[in-house]
Amino acid sequence: MIFDAIVSFFVDVIFEGILHKFWNFLGSTLNRIDKFIFKKKK
Repeated sequence: MIFDAIVSFFVDVIFEGILHKFWNFLGSTLNRIDKFIFKKKK
């Protein structure tokens, strides 16, 4: 039972970390594309 708790904890941490990195990457990429398109429109 303790083993299960540890495993789920690690999975949570790793999953959260990956999601966080992914969302940050996605956000910055979209931001860059947005700026690029905005510059082209002007």
